[in-house]
Amino acid sequence: MSYKSNTNFVLVSDCKVHGIQHTLNLATAMLQSTAHKGDEEFRTILHGEICETILELGFQVYQEQHRKETAGWFWKKGLILKDPASTNSRYLTELDLALFTPQMVHVFECKSYGGKKVLSGKCTLQTANRTCDVYRQNAAHEETLLKNINAFRLPGEAAYKAAGTRKVLFSFALGELEDTRTDKDKKEMPCLTYSTLFPYLDASARGGMVWNTAALKKAMDVIERAGASLEKKHLEYVKSIKR
Repeated sequence: MSYKSNTNFVLVSDCKVHGIQHTLNLATAMLQSTAHKGDEEFRTILHGEICETILELGFQVYQEQHRKETAGWFWKKGLILKDPASTNSRYLTELDLALFTPQMVHVFECKSYGGKKVLSGKCTLQTANRTCDVYRQNAAHEETLLKNINAFRLPGEAAYKAAGTRKVLFSFALGELEDTRTDKDKKEMPCLTYSTLFPYLDASARGGMVWNTAALKKAMDVIERAGASLEKKHLEYVKSIKR
């Protein structure tokens, strides 16, 4: 079992036994740990996995509390997608986590940047020593996913014209996060923490139906199964564009 898988297993198992609040405390303690302090790559991957797992657990807890409202909801973590319209046969993109509902497909970008953080522009996340254009990153994921799922819209003009997807940033990290963006940009790409996740999901349960989630789940299951063979190719592709 890889350290990523082991981290996920520890947090999921803890939540089953002790409940989500205990797991949030455990996850925070893991972020505070000074183990592997000199290995920045290890800590980045580990903290990212903690963030993604906390979001996934949030979905589970919410669904357990709102079974009627969340009928048809499902989520996928780490989907690796090809762009069916791309002429670049090597292009692959990996989604952190996507929540599929009849009303909307929420494409989550998960970030665990420690220390003081500022969000600006459309959704640029900046710390004292790094800057990430989360909007641009997520837009590429959203666009590729949409090309793969457009065929699963419900029949009718309303579903056809609906946006159908939404970009979302989820942050689980140490330190303060200041969102300096305009209201328009905050609406286009909300920034959520665990404390604001449930109100966001409450609002997501309302609205017109867009997706045939039963058919969509079958398609995503197929893509997920294919992901194991694509994972190595995706890593090679990411390394090639970073050279």
